[in-house]
Amino acid sequence: MCAVWWKLPKIASGRSFQFDEIKLISNFAAGVFLITLLALMLTQIDRLMLAGLTSLSDLGHYTIAVSVSAGVGRLILPIFNALYPRFSRLVSLRDGASMLILYRQGCQLASVILSVIASVLIVFSEQIILLWTGDAHLSNQVKDIVAIMVAGVAINGLLNIPYAYQLANGWTNLSVLANGLSLLFAVPFCFWAISNYGMLGAASLSVVLNLANVFITLPIMHSRLMPGKWGQWFFKDSLPAILVAFCSSIICLNIIPEITRDLIGFVSLVVTCIVVGILTGLSSSVVRLWVVSFFLNRKTLG
Repeated sequence: MCAVWWKLPKIASGRSFQFDEIKLISNFAAGVFLITLLALMLTQIDRLMLAGLTSLSDLGHYTIAVSVSAGVGRLILPIFNALYPRFSRLVSLRDGASMLILYRQGCQLASVILSVIASVLIVFSEQIILLWTGDAHLSNQVKDIVAIMVAGVAINGLLNIPYAYQLANGWTNLSVLANGLSLLFAVPFCFWAISNYGMLGAASLSVVLNLANVFITLPIMHSRLMPGKWGQWFFKDSLPAILVAFCSSIICLNIIPEITRDLIGFVSLVVTCIVVGILTGLSSSVVRLWVVSFFLNRKTLG
């Protein structure tokens, strides 16, 4: 960093650190910091309370479920990282029409990817754990926990594109308030849920909180930044992919014979993912348009 500083071209007024530039973004930076801190606490509260209220064995099983579900959340990061700077640019240009198109494309793409992976993991949770660990007893113990946790993480993933749009508009107060209220709710909920339902109760926290964000936080966000567009986001950009993915996964479960822990079982799951992916992709108007454009371009080039 010092080397870069000294290599900067010299200017007549001299070089100096501009504290005013930091002041301009101080409120936004503080908001993002609080959102991140509260989100970190929310992701750990179930494990902390589970460790104090249940056995070490249950905590170990729960950790396995966390490991499986964590990968689903990472699927959305490339899309978030690609769209956030473009959202910021379009907001600065006040190009609402292009913003809406890009927003819907991002939401539908996120919904397709998350729905495919989540539906297969949820519907085939026992088979996937068995393929991974080779322990039939363990797979039977954690299959329901994995299904619930994957559902929670997938719903959270759907919230990432609207969250990127909030950040692009410099609006952090809503997410700070939502995460703060969620944390206040999480502690008594976890105590009650774990005391009565054990690991399943702890896993359900993520689903409850993220559904609250879908039906409370996002309508508030859309009413301010995209009036009247929450219904479009839910019913057209998110729900179709979810329904098609789960229906096709359930059909595949009933068609495919018992999945064994060998190459045939692995190939069966891969084929299932491909079939579910194709059907889910075709349910998205954005993906269908991309597919048609791709083949038309190939035909033109040919």
